Amino acid sequence: MPESLRARFLRYFFGPVQISVLDQIVISATRFLAGLLLLRNAPAQEYGLYVLLFSIVLLAISVQNALITTPLTVLAPAMEPVEQSRFVRALAKGQYLIWLPLLIFIPAAVTLWQPAETPLMFGHEMVLAATLFFVLAREFLRRSFFVISRPGQVLRTDVLDAALLFALLIGLLPGNGLTAQAVIAVMGLSAMMASIFAVRFFFGVFDHSAGDVRAALRRCWVFGRWALLGVVVTWLQMQGFLFLLDFLQTREDVGHVSAVRMLAMPVMVFNTALIALYKPRSAALLARAGEAPAARMLRRMVLLSGSGCLVWFALIAAGQGLLQELVLKTRIPDYGVLLALWAGVFLLQIIRTGFSAYLQIRHQFKALFYVGAAAAFVSLAAGWLFIIARGAAGSLWGVLAGEVVFVLGLMILARRSGQQG
Repeated sequence: MPESLRARFLRYFFGPVQISVLDQIVISATRFLAGLLLLRNAPAQEYGLYVLLFSIVLLAISVQNALITTPLTVLAPAMEPVEQSRFVRALAKGQYLIWLPLLIFIPAAVTLWQPAETPLMFGHEMVLAATLFFVLAREFLRRSFFVISRPGQVLRTDVLDAALLFALLIGLLPGNGLTAQAVIAVMGLSAMMASIFAVRFFFGVFDHSAGDVRAALRRCWVFGRWALLGVVVTWLQMQGFLFLLDFLQTREDVGHVSAVRMLAMPVMVFNTALIALYKPRSAALLARAGEAPAARMLRRMVLLSGSGCLVWFALIAAGQGLLQELVLKTRIPDYGVLLALWAGVFLLQIIRTGFSAYLQIRHQFKALFYVGAAAAFVSLAAGWLFIIARGAAGSLWGVLAGEVVFVLGLMILARRSGQQG
């Protein structure tokens, strides 16, 4: 029977790739608008504090990705349906054996360590711990839906999360109630409600009882131990410069550098969407068809994402004056320099994520850690020197140097693993 017009429309405009991209647009818009609301209604120092706090949330998600969701993405697609269901349920149950002790430790450790200007201190440590608990629950549910190629459910979860987040944030605007702490708290509340919505679908799809929790965690740990070290050093490279800048300069500088990055964030979120979609597919393709087709799929992903990066930065460079006056509502020193540096950083990150995804599906986690550690060291060391010499823009020169080292190292590893070109 010929394909109907409606079926063609749905396939071309609402296929897995399109839905994944749309989902990341929702995430990008949510982060952008939440940060923008704070930047436009609070001092730059307050936005700088929010960026530092949110970087801790990103670190927690990165640790979860290393220990749980990246091994899940690599291992689960090759499993039979029953085994896959039991494995995913076991990880959903067992991951909190890791998170709960950490979430209890965070407020206790911060309470004991209270220098007056510590970026971690934002009044109520338990708010951060509670936010992390629900954010990690939502992230696991999202990744499990990608494993079974259900990006539509991911999109519904993220749309609900975004709607709740903005409803609560807008309610805080009267009376100057919008602060860094309030945004983090609201983020946790919206993640909790979105997780409650998503978990019903989760249990409907993964409908077999959980397998051996310890066995599942041990299986993830084989790959996750090196991935954990890798994401920590990557976080140091990509977020550590913010704390370095806060220490050597001012929190206002943190706000200015981060505000320019916020304008360019859709580029990285688009790349994240493609990674979430293509990494499990390339892992399955590697198991079925071998190395060359999987590598070609990831190369196409990098070319697509890199092209989008260049187009986006060209657009925001053309409208930089308008963006500062109407969007950011503030003039940022050295805006053009910061924008050019971020363009270089993001382009190198796109190339790096392609090589990294290839090495992950080849289970090269140990090698990824060593390269990441070298890149993080170069990034922080160079950042320290450049900040002293060039001020706020110097922090990005350090990140750029680290990304160059990272890409070159991964390129060498990929070629040794058999990739051509």
